[in-house]
Amino acid sequence: VVDLLQEKLKILKGRYITLLGFSFKPNTDDLRDAPSIDISRLLVQRGALVRAHDPVALGNARSLYGDLGVTFCDDLRDALKGAEAIVLGCAGMADLAATHLRKFSVPVIDGVAAAVKQAEALVALKLTTSRHGAYAFPAAKDYSGLPGPFAPK
Repeated sequence: VVDLLQEKLKILKGRYITLLGFSFKPNTDDLRDAPSIDISRLLVQRGALVRAHDPVALGNARSLYGDLGVTFCDDLRDALKGAEAIVLGCAGMADLAATHLRKFSVPVIDGVAAAVKQAEALVALKLTTSRHGAYAFPAAKDYSGLPGPFAPK
């Protein structure tokens, strides 16, 4: 995801990146293994100015990751103000993005769809991971997020 942003924006230092969805799945404040944490950390390391919004998980995010260098925004409008790119951090944000982001002409990176594509590539290479066993193709399901090159079929 961070490399995709780097490719789109060329320079991340000083750029405002909005991360929508901080938990590992929608409608929860559970941050265990949430990809948004690593994404945020990498973006901040590269000098990006990261704002995050999640309708449920911000309390936990503030208490557990207050020193991450991310600005946690309770209001979606505050998170989107001046955004130069938007990252969808969990599946529940795709519909929200489709509804609210039509007026923005900035890159939108769907982190969930990018992870699915990466998993598919790892399966094709017959790679495994010691953490969760073998990679497998995700179950087919309808995708209602923003169309794009990383949207699952």
